[in-house]
Amino acid sequence: MRRSSLLKFAFFALVFSTLASLLVYYFHIDKQKRLQIYLTQSIDKLYSEFRATKNTYAKLSNFAYDEIVKDPDFVAWLQNPQQYRDSIANYLAPHFGILKRYSIAYFTIFDTSGNPIVSMHRPKSRSKKRIFDSTKKSSELIIKFKRPIYAANRIVALFESAVSYNTIERELQRLFGAAYAYMVQDNVIDKHMLRYGNYLFVQSDLSKRFYYEEQSHSTKDRAKRALIHRINAHIKERVAPMLETGRSFATVAKLEDGYYIVTFLAIRLDDALGYLVSY
Repeated sequence: MRRSSLLKFAFFALVFSTLASLLVYYFHIDKQKRLQIYLTQSIDKLYSEFRATKNTYAKLSNFAYDEIVKDPDFVAWLQNPQQYRDSIANYLAPHFGILKRYSIAYFTIFDTSGNPIVSMHRPKSRSKKRIFDSTKKSSELIIKFKRPIYAANRIVALFESAVSYNTIERELQRLFGAAYAYMVQDNVIDKHMLRYGNYLFVQSDLSKRFYYEEQSHSTKDRAKRALIHRINAHIKERVAPMLETGRSFATVAKLEDGYYIVTFLAIRLDDALGYLVSY
């Protein structure tokens, strides 16, 4: 009897431990699946936020375009831009003032060969590096909105306005409340671009290959800034190789005071890779 009881106890113990292990495994797998779904939704959410904000500035740009091409004199001047350059600049000045009010701080009219007729955002000082007039470099730092200007069914000029990623970050934070940063690969940043007016490019604390503008993470809340650096320090080793893949992803940072979701939205660029990051 004693041996039979021991065998029964051993059998039930084995069954119990097996079922317990299966339940633990099931709930672990279920938790991982739910977490992965949540992280995927976080990427989709950031993409929707970015697209909606970008489209808002595109509509503002289109409104400015529609207004300036209504004037037949302005369109006529564009057919002889060398003679009427000052008239073109004076005509565009109040329109550019309105655009700047809504943080669209870059505005240029190009001729059909791609040469700028007037660049309303150019600094007065000739000593400053005009990086935003460089088509190769500026595409990674600003979002451009382009429209052709026609006269008699012929393209006579190109309208181009642009908004900086820092402006996008500020608007995202105002609308959605998270903290945001925009990073670009180091091949976009050269020694002339490390400082441009109020722009300072600093190395990301997530990867040596990525830089963000000084205003990224900018906040008067020092505690929030310190928290972001703590999060970055926690996820750095995990995130650095993922940044090289060129794909969007999200991850979790578990700190003493709770869990934080960090989402990386890949921004495809001409010659490099950028990421919009939300915390």
